[in-house]
Amino acid sequence: GKSDAARARRAIAARRSAMFDGRQGTAQRAREGLELCGDDARAQFPFHAEIEAMRAADVRGGRAHREALKALVKAADLSHDPVLHARAMLRVARFDLLTGDASLGEDAAVNAVADLTTPSDAADDAPTHAPTHARLLAQAWRLVALARMQRRNLDGAVEALTRARSLTPSHDHRALAALAQQQAMLLLERNEPIAAVENLLVARAHRIAIADAGGEAACVDGIAECYARVGRIGTALALLDSAPQRRARIGADAGRAHGQKAEADALF
Repeated sequence: GKSDAARARRAIAARRSAMFDGRQGTAQRAREGLELCGDDARAQFPFHAEIEAMRAADVRGGRAHREALKALVKAADLSHDPVLHARAMLRVARFDLLTGDASLGEDAAVNAVADLTTPSDAADDAPTHAPTHARLLAQAWRLVALARMQRRNLDGAVEALTRARSLTPSHDHRALAALAQQQAMLLLERNEPIAAVENLLVARAHRIAIADAGGEAACVDGIAECYARVGRIGTALALLDSAPQRRARIGADAGRAHGQKAEADALF
């Protein structure tokens, strides 16, 4: 009805505020949206999600970010919606991994996997993750893989990445690039630099397909590191010479600095 339409407009306004009005605008629009929701946890969820995203982008928002996550998880719990709960768990997993707690991060990501693979109807064997939720499930498996890699469970990480890849469509170049780069990182951890190069070349092709010059340069950096590890310093330096130039074209100062650091690492 009218209240649903009003909440939808507030949610859109909160997202637009995040892009154009900054944190203050996002918080204001989200608070206004929450006032319209009453006790409807499902309706509250997108507004808590906007607040959490705002806090996640604030490097000084540690405590505020934790509070926003708690509110998001509470709304998901009260909604009794496994997909919303999975979305909340994915955000918790990212927070835990970024703050250095791989064990908690893996637990949260595994919870998201469980939410998205539990049968939706006791009389039906079909899982809840319809094709529209396959992308969420792939994200969950990627986070499981990252957590396991941080915990040095490399075989478990390989298994998780394999599951994520099986859920990712061939046209999703961005996700496939991220998967290939994550696989390359894992192979480097296992001291398999040549196999890592193969994955980075695949990732680079996907980055080129979506005109992601910064991502392409990151792949080149990674390939150079692989060559440096096997003693091919000249090849590594030749590759690194191109990456800062590519980043310079898109104005990425931090990227150029990273490329110069990588070049120094290759020399030493």
